[in-house]
Amino acid sequence: MGTSSVGTGTVYPRPKLWSVAELHRLIELDGLDSFRRLELIEGVLYEKNRQSDAHVASLSWTQVALQAAFATAGVVVGGSNLHLDEYSEPEPDVLVLRARALNVPTAAEVLLLVEVSDTSLAFDLGRKAALYARHGIPEYWVADVTNRLLHLHRLPDIQSGTWQERLVLAHTLSVEVLPGQQLPIAELFPPLA
Repeated sequence: MGTSSVGTGTVYPRPKLWSVAELHRLIELDGLDSFRRLELIEGVLYEKNRQSDAHVASLSWTQVALQAAFATAGVVVGGSNLHLDEYSEPEPDVLVLRARALNVPTAAEVLLLVEVSDTSLAFDLGRKAALYARHGIPEYWVADVTNRLLHLHRLPDIQSGTWQERLVLAHTLSVEVLPGQQLPIAELFPPLA
């Protein structure tokens, strides 16, 4: 393993960047604990947090709402990897695809990505949002479980990895890829007790 230094003479180990092919080979060889939930983002393996009860409930509500909204216009898939490039294969909570995927879906097949977020909100709004923008995902939602808000990202700028339109919504949204379709934000979350 190589090293790198940071101006003070201190030497830090350089991280090993993983490719998707290397990760798949490691999984095939049983080199990873099969109970770990991992995703590869820009060559770095991230262990996903355990899903809280609120996350699981909101994920279920989100999938049902999207299945109703996209009944004739797309395929709603939960818990699938998304192959973006040689070094990135994240696992978004929900994908809405143009049609059924024959293999691990790619960015070209995606209409909408959704992350249901409680403990990973900063990561989902930061690193993942930039990754998805750079790969041209047309629309990206982050359902904020704690605050019961939807962070809506549209019009990705592939060069800068930013979004031209970012909104935080509490009531209703128009689904960009489904003209005329309105979706109440409350349908993405279970009712308050």
